[in-house]
Amino acid sequence: IRGAENAFSLIVKSYADGNEKLLKQLLEETVYGQFYSAIQDRQNKGLRQETEVDSVQAELISIDIVEKKAQITVRFKSDQMTATFNQNGDNLDN
Repeated sequence: IRGAENAFSLIVKSYADGNEKLLKQLLEETVYGQFYSAIQDRQNKGLRQETEVDSVQAELISIDIVEKKAQITVRFKSDQMTATFNQNGDNLDN
């Protein structure tokens, strides 16, 4: 579970930073595509995002075997602070 919590924080931070290369390594292809599209949209609008993850708690929900692979469902609860800035550095979330 600790590894899942660390991965969650890394994914959230990578998304905010626009780190597509790392996200591609961490996410399933369909999910990565959604993150990629959102990052591209943000960048095309000239926006920048900053995120701080204060805490993460992961809870194991289920483990299933699907086609000889383990499918693990985890629920995450986190405290985060996120701010989006325009090209002038103005915080758009206020």
